[in-house]
Amino acid sequence: MGGIPLGPYLLQRRLAKGGMAEIFLARKEGPEGFRRDLVVKRILPHLAEDPEFTAMFREEARIAARLSHPNVVHVYDFGEEAGTPYLVMELVRGVDLRALIQRARETARAHLRGRSAVGALPAHHAAKILSFVCEGLAHAHGMTDGQGRPLGLVHRDVTPSNVLVSFDGAVKVVDFGVAKLQRTSKREVTRVGKVRGKYAYLSPEQSRGEPLDRRSDLFNVGILLFEALTGDTLFPHDDPREAKIAAASGRIPRPERLKQLPRGLRGVVERCLAARRERRYPDALALRADLEKFLRRSEPSDQVELGRYVSALFPDVVAEDRRAPRAAGTVPLTTALPPPGTVELPTPAVPEDAFDLASGFAPLGEHGGSTDLDPVPLGAADLPGPASSAEPRRPSHPTERLPSVRPAPRRRWAALVVLALLAAGGLGAWLLWPSAPAPPPLAPPGPTPPPATVTPSAPPQAWLRVRTVPSGLDVSLDGEPRGPAPLRLRVEAGAHRLAVRRGDEIVQESGIELAGGEEREVVLEAAAERAELRIVSQPAGAEVRVGEERAGRTPLAFEVAPGEHEVVLALEGHVEHRQTIEARAGATSTLSVVLEEAPATGSAMRRPRGRGSLAIATQPWSRVYLGGRLLGTTPLTNVRLPAGRHVLVLRAPGRPERRHRVTIREGELTRVRVAL
Repeated sequence: MGGIPLGPYLLQRRLAKGGMAEIFLARKEGPEGFRRDLVVKRILPHLAEDPEFTAMFREEARIAARLSHPNVVHVYDFGEEAGTPYLVMELVRGVDLRALIQRARETARAHLRGRSAVGALPAHHAAKILSFVCEGLAHAHGMTDGQGRPLGLVHRDVTPSNVLVSFDGAVKVVDFGVAKLQRTSKREVTRVGKVRGKYAYLSPEQSRGEPLDRRSDLFNVGILLFEALTGDTLFPHDDPREAKIAAASGRIPRPERLKQLPRGLRGVVERCLAARRERRYPDALALRADLEKFLRRSEPSDQVELGRYVSALFPDVVAEDRRAPRAAGTVPLTTALPPPGTVELPTPAVPEDAFDLASGFAPLGEHGGSTDLDPVPLGAADLPGPASSAEPRRPSHPTERLPSVRPAPRRRWAALVVLALLAAGGLGAWLLWPSAPAPPPLAPPGPTPPPATVTPSAPPQAWLRVRTVPSGLDVSLDGEPRGPAPLRLRVEAGAHRLAVRRGDEIVQESGIELAGGEEREVVLEAAAERAELRIVSQPAGAEVRVGEERAGRTPLAFEVAPGEHEVVLALEGHVEHRQTIEARAGATSTLSVVLEEAPATGSAMRRPRGRGSLAIATQPWSRVYLGGRLLGTTPLTNVRLPAGRHVLVLRAPGRPERRHRVTIREGELTRVRVAL
């Protein structure tokens, strides 16, 4: 079978595309008919030039190469093609825990027809899945170097989408892309104080930007166990800022929900979610021991039983997978079964008592987020190389991803045969029954009119054009991600809610009402991200410059754009101090300096720096910022700057923000050309 070559692999089709990477079904072929289906994770071409993304991707490969455990997705290879790195991983044919929780919750609703509150997964299956997760984490946490010293690996992103469950019941942890080796990382991809991970799944110490250990991952296991049992979300998914604040404080929203967990697992969840890590389980195996203790007193659950349960819950996905394999984690959440009677789908063989009402599960909440992961055939545009300017393919409406099931022709003929037999039987009984006086003859009936066909009228449509300032921010419509602006969307007429996100944070929202046939443009302007710097010196009174701008005298606090800034402190009689500090969005970064006294024989102050010139061009055009100040739009020529090192911030429409270091020499012109 053919495919698009990528190193020694053949890409069959793209399974998913996210914000940083895309996932392909691939195949490795060899002599004597050998072949193996695999998954290729390739960083998006336009991010391959970003050193931070590529460093994180290579760190993932380096970490994954050390992992070998049945409950961790195996990574077979790491390569690079046309400057774009890729990972080759094990193909897990199944679903992720996020899709499993939602399908279990929707199936429970359908079976119970709206009666009282229900949970999601049966307690014994939820406990077994998380027990397997603990085994995989224990392997990762326990890794050592060549001398037997612990490496201190922390996953830092144990979320439902990173736990895969195959149709055979195998449970595997995936995506060590934001994991970190505490002891031996030669390259610190994540700086101290920088938060990685999804805001609804952060431990208290992780949300505060503190150093992490294995107990941070166990907090996440507690979140997963709670959500698997209840179908509810522990922290809000629609408000990243509130989720981060709640996690940082160690406060569990609506803690009374914990009291409604099944007996035997409530204490496990509460211990995992302890605000102070000293009160949590010491390691993953201790947590697993308590889960297995619960399982010994409950219904049996193992890999075989899990496989049967998942296959029965996803008959449509199993059938699709048999036609064309797809990786776990690429099943859209919108494939959840609708209530009985709305669409004809096979009924999963799930026992009624799998949804235990006696345990008093909490009322269901809605999961946030969605996936646009429709498999698409590969074309030339999917070859490694420069990013295509074409707009990514998006489904026009989430319900279009539901499987369309029509009555089989054989079933329709069988129904006609049954009706014919009933009619024949009725005629024979009438002939054998004693005759009654014949009624007067009736006029011959006319032709029977065909049954009226009722075609539901399609709701009126409208067009919505969305632009953001700055351009390229992610847009959600009615809670569903639609991609980066600018966008032109076909929507149903009526009221809608637009949201603009910068990362996981909603930075602007707006309601809009559209009439049928209307086309309207909406421009949403997001407030610029700000950060605060606090500068303290000993002795006080030092003049502070950020870049080329004077900020004031110490002690002082002031706002700047997020990113790296060169801070200069100068005080008469003391040596000038220079230091680069990172300002984090929405946070206060403090620089405290003890100034060194200048030698008595020398000048009390260094000679002021001279100035040089900068000429910069970018492809495509961009706005150039220095220390939060807009220098102009490229191409720029003869921009006068102080001599020394500077960090420029480049912002181009539809492209990620780029930071570029330049060195300005006194009296010279420095030329810079950057491809974004």
